[in-house]
Amino acid sequence: MKTKTFVSYLMVFSFLSFTHASIAAGSFSLVDFPGTYHAAAGQKFEKDIIFYYSGSSVTPKASVTGNNLPSGLSLSSVSLVKQGSYTVKYFGTPKESGDFDLTLLLTDDTGALSTTDFKMNIGTLVWSPAPLPAAVLKKPYVRNVYYTYPGTDALMFKLHDIPDELQFNYLNLVGRGGFFTLNFVPQKAGQFSFKADVFVNGISLGTKTLTVTVTSTAPKTTISKPVIKKTGTPVPQKITAVPGEKENGIVASSTATTTDVTAPETKNFLQRIWEMISGWF
Repeated sequence: MKTKTFVSYLMVFSFLSFTHASIAAGSFSLVDFPGTYHAAAGQKFEKDIIFYYSGSSVTPKASVTGNNLPSGLSLSSVSLVKQGSYTVKYFGTPKESGDFDLTLLLTDDTGALSTTDFKMNIGTLVWSPAPLPAAVLKKPYVRNVYYTYPGTDALMFKLHDIPDELQFNYLNLVGRGGFFTLNFVPQKAGQFSFKADVFVNGISLGTKTLTVTVTSTAPKTTISKPVIKKTGTPVPQKITAVPGEKENGIVASSTATTTDVTAPETKNFLQRIWEMISGWF
């Protein structure tokens, strides 16, 4: 009886010793952790965080903490890749933009803890500061509106609060490659404003007020004439006259011509030389 009791105690002691060894505190080591992740508001984001862990046979746990967690992102449960190697997925569709300071927590069943700080940068649409080009009354207006967006998904622009004076052909516009196109025919001169709501994958990126000026006539384009500097030696110049236009005070005929114009002083001198030669004969 004593022998059985001793053997029972020995088995219990051995079991407790084995159990204690299996839950010994381990160490964590992240693999290629960038320190900063970049995402686009409204576009799917997914990153695998891989780490090594030596210690308990129980799968460790992971969590993300911070004073201001980005809405729409979450952390999956930890998965075993192979012995000692684990992965956890940070994923979702961010619903807001900004810079977020976060901390990744890794724990095991003994309470061993690893903390690693990282940043989450979520970008959004930024409109071009350039104003819209002016429109001309009764003339079709087809112009691109430019923006930048860090994602690759198409954006949807929904126009509203349209003045009656602007007759838009399309109110729901798709933006790709950094621009979308306005298409309307203005019916009245003046300055007009309207709004554009922006969405990507059903998530709002805000509203922009756009303003366009409509003129009654097309603006005139001024072309500056080149300035020709005088030199010591007179050089013949060629002047091309366009029919119906004035050039040096002369109205061109119906046929365009090219004329050699020689400075008056040079012409008088050559004429005198010719007269002297003619007198010899």
